[in-house]
Amino acid sequence: MPLPQAFVVRAKNNSDAGVAVVSGVEVTFSVLNGGGTLSADRVVTDENGLARTTFTPGSAVGDQYVQAAIGESVVVFVTPVRAAGPQAFLISRGDMQQAAPGTPVAISPSVLVRDAWDRPLAGAEVSFSVLSGGGTVGPAVVRTNEGGVAAVDSWVLGSARGLNTLRAADTAGHEVLFTALAAPAPSPDISLFVRSPVANTTVDQDTLEVTVDVFSRFQLRRIQATFGSRTFPVDLSAFNFPCGSRWCTRYSASLPLDGEPAGRKLLTLSARDEFGGENSELIVFHVDRPPALKVQGLSHWGVVQSETVTIDVTCVDDAPAGCASLELRARGNSTPLASGSNRLTYVLDARPYDGGLLEVQLTGTDALGRRRDMPLVLPVELAPGLTKVASAPEGAFALDFGGSRVAYKSPVVDVVGLLDVATSVDARLGSGYLAWVTPFGAIWQDRGSICTEFRHSGYIRFPNGGVGVHVNGPYAIYQESATPFNGALKLYDTLSGRTDHVADSSEYADVSASGDVVYERYGSVYRYRAGSSTLLKDARQWPLTDGINVAVAPRGSGTARGLSIILADGSEVPLAEPREGLRPRTDYQVANGWTAFRVPFVSNGNLGIWVRSPSGDISLVSLPDQYAWLEALAPDGRVVYASAGRRYLAAAGSVPVDVGAEHGIVKVREDRLLLLLGRDVLEMQ
Repeated sequence: MPLPQAFVVRAKNNSDAGVAVVSGVEVTFSVLNGGGTLSADRVVTDENGLARTTFTPGSAVGDQYVQAAIGESVVVFVTPVRAAGPQAFLISRGDMQQAAPGTPVAISPSVLVRDAWDRPLAGAEVSFSVLSGGGTVGPAVVRTNEGGVAAVDSWVLGSARGLNTLRAADTAGHEVLFTALAAPAPSPDISLFVRSPVANTTVDQDTLEVTVDVFSRFQLRRIQATFGSRTFPVDLSAFNFPCGSRWCTRYSASLPLDGEPAGRKLLTLSARDEFGGENSELIVFHVDRPPALKVQGLSHWGVVQSETVTIDVTCVDDAPAGCASLELRARGNSTPLASGSNRLTYVLDARPYDGGLLEVQLTGTDALGRRRDMPLVLPVELAPGLTKVASAPEGAFALDFGGSRVAYKSPVVDVVGLLDVATSVDARLGSGYLAWVTPFGAIWQDRGSICTEFRHSGYIRFPNGGVGVHVNGPYAIYQESATPFNGALKLYDTLSGRTDHVADSSEYADVSASGDVVYERYGSVYRYRAGSSTLLKDARQWPLTDGINVAVAPRGSGTARGLSIILADGSEVPLAEPREGLRPRTDYQVANGWTAFRVPFVSNGNLGIWVRSPSGDISLVSLPDQYAWLEALAPDGRVVYASAGRRYLAAAGSVPVDVGAEHGIVKVREDRLLLLLGRDVLEMQ
């Protein structure tokens, strides 16, 4: 078929007198590619200097070129040639209808067919067939009219209640789907307005959030959402609101999309009142989630204890083609270390990161450009003698451990939880950033100084706040105040649930695993035991107790500070000469009759970490080191201390052992020395 417009050129002559058209000059037209033909290939310009020819494109698809030349002067015409036949196949009318079962829809379904130049295509063959729901359609084959429209005479829905689907297809492989709901006639007493999802939008999350406003003249019996073969109840939200001259009620639901492939989806929302009246709304939306990344053998904030790390990651997309690209980068580096599509494997040397963090970034992208970024942060600890005993959920940070339970904090928000690694029971406790494992559950504290106990699947909130919390075994101490030092000091027994009033206030306090409490109040140190307080020392001191001995050191700005212990019989034994900056836990600790301290012994000027045994023997357990500081003292006298960025395990009569870098938190639980690093709990042996 020739093009509707001819190719036209004009010959002009440029001279000093100006520009003038030139007649009587021969113009040569030639087809450069595509196999097309010309109505004339040599044409003489007319009195207006014009020469024209008509071009019939060849069958080749693509740009076809025709050249016009006068001597060395050349112009080129470009004609884009597209494939013949239908190029656009669209729904014209009749989608998303509702009719009673066994009856025809009100609007007959029709499609619009256009050619490569976006013109209505007449005479194209379109076939219609019922895909689901039963019913009939006729006629089965229709040809498009002059407007490019093909319409059936009728579509009768199936006899059963539910969704019906009709397929329309052309000979070029294009197809569209019509959807109708077979349901009783809509009740005039019920109206629905769907707020989300918005029709024809794309959902890129793992859940579909549904919100619908409903007006009903009578009491509603149910509201439900149907998605595919699954039906979900839609719950009443918290408020009513005016809609026009009436009052509406808002309902909402979250529908899972796990495993749902990408593509066009249909949601049906229906409401039924107590008299059987019903109304429904159909919403078409599309699902296309970003790719999902899964790493084998490694987890975010999981400790690496081997010299090499194999990063094996799989990229999964909800589209049939899978992921378009998958890349691994070092954190903060734009150059990929490795790339692939649906899977990649890469081996990294972990030794340069020992004692620190190995950080990489994984990025998966689908065919539409949607991407998923996954940071992978791996603490690296290659020291021997550390055995992993438990892990918090992936990406969380371990806060405490006891028995088989890990208390942890979410890395994104202040939410704490308790995971039993023996049973895999994971209890999300609530808002908080600190947590301690107890025999029956856990105690946690939020940033508003509110403490709560999780106990036998129930929750108990500490009255009047809970600052200065310290937990040891089954006992906890805290102050009933929003600010430190102002509230009453309380002792809480998690075994019995009993709370004792220890003192009206305190400036520093400690509790032992046996329930003894020591505290400093108004410049004096007291011990609380069995319901009563006893004065131990009339001086401002930092007290610590293990239920046997009490270690005390003077406190106060500019005061030289010596360390001593008060034994079970009440006698006081000096341990260290006066020294500035002495603090409990980092400078001295007590456990099961043992005392560890970091100041010089009174009869020996060597600096370092010392221990006093229950029998009174005193030993230097570290190398001479004025910068060493205490981290933990076990009930058997073993000490963990840190120095110059490294951590050491020491005991009287043995050489200190390097147990890794100074990262994470060291705790003593059930006579075990534990390192909490990232999401993992490791035991020092």
